[in-house]
Amino acid sequence: MNESQRNHLKKGIYRKKIDAAYFDATRARMNSEECVREAIAAGGLTLLGNRSAELRGLTREALAAAVWDRIRPAVATLHQMDFETRRKHVVGVVARCLADAAFEFWITSERELT
Repeated sequence: MNESQRNHLKKGIYRKKIDAAYFDATRARMNSEECVREAIAAGGLTLLGNRSAELRGLTREALAAAVWDRIRPAVATLHQMDFETRRKHVVGVVARCLADAAFEFWITSERELT
């Protein structure tokens, strides 16, 4: 059941939105941390919009903070790659971390209800 719940959440994340936000932030010459934060925000909005019933009570700020805490240590490493490789990795890492953070929230909220 847990893996199907995680997959359900992951399908609610639009990777193209993450990619577009990261691309736009990079082209706007934002620093590396801001670029990743923009990608997190875009992915988080799609997830919360598409899975609002399951994630009722989770704010986009709380989701973004949880994901940022997971990704922050790797930002410097990511930004040593060439742009296209970095872009692909950022999309994958952000999507996975969004799904993981949302899944933890979902499981915790279900436990609190029982």
